[in-house]
Amino acid sequence: LEAWARETGQVLDETGKVKVNAEIPAPEGAPGLLTGTMVTRVFEPSGAFSVDEATVTVSPHERYVGLQLEKGDAARGMLLTDVKHPTKLVLLDEDGKPVPDGEVEASLYKIEWRWWWEKGPDSLAEYAEARNLQPLQTGTVAVKNGVATWDFEVKFPDWGRYLVVAKDNQGTHRAGKVVYIDWPGWAG
Repeated sequence: LEAWARETGQVLDETGKVKVNAEIPAPEGAPGLLTGTMVTRVFEPSGAFSVDEATVTVSPHERYVGLQLEKGDAARGMLLTDVKHPTKLVLLDEDGKPVPDGEVEASLYKIEWRWWWEKGPDSLAEYAEARNLQPLQTGTVAVKNGVATWDFEVKFPDWGRYLVVAKDNQGTHRAGKVVYIDWPGWAG
């Protein structure tokens, strides 16, 4: 804004205010709401200046999708094979209010097993973006009053880590959650 003020020669009005039309672009691919800090400096003719900060919220998406998996077992939070698992889906506007209707695509991917002590990037974003990776299960569900449910099931003998992804078909947002699924009696 400092450069803008110098270039435009803007000065404060008699009430000490000036209107600034500054567009704040959201970074492409941002995962959710962002908070930014705007710092302004107002210079007096003597060269002295005043500094002020204001926090602004930037919404890179018009709508947001969320998902909630069931809790799983009490000891480890694992889900079991051969059981249908309902996934609650929500679709909200940028103010957090339910979207009256929409469509969400939900998908289940198998991801690499990893022991608890292993460190390193998961590269889970690659699963959501990979063109050649096919989900194990997928479904499109209609959202009514901001809510929908999608069921998935992993059959024995499969087990391991899975990624559940929900994508707003009319928007640009997606969300995901990793879940562990194991055989009954072997979980953990």
